[in-house]
Amino acid sequence: MSNFTVRVYVHNEAAGDMAELNGIMVGYGFRLTISSDVGTVYTLPPGEYSYTGSIDRKAVLEMVKAAAGQVGKRYSALVTESK
Repeated sequence: MSNFTVRVYVHNEAAGDMAELNGIMVGYGFRLTISSDVGTVYTLPPGEYSYTGSIDRKAVLEMVKAAAGQVGKRYSALVTESK
């Protein structure tokens, strides 16, 4: 399994856009938090998400594009992977 950290920047963000994006991303299986090795849970900054799964970066990016595209605004995305 790989862990992914995703950053999505919504250009010309309006009120409610990030809340909408958060809901959509969670629906795709992304989390708004990360956990330490000892179980402490940290909330990620706005626009940042975590994902754990057995897929590759390209598949994660496709999920991000599908989710962020639903907001209806131009966006930028960054996906990093750790194993």
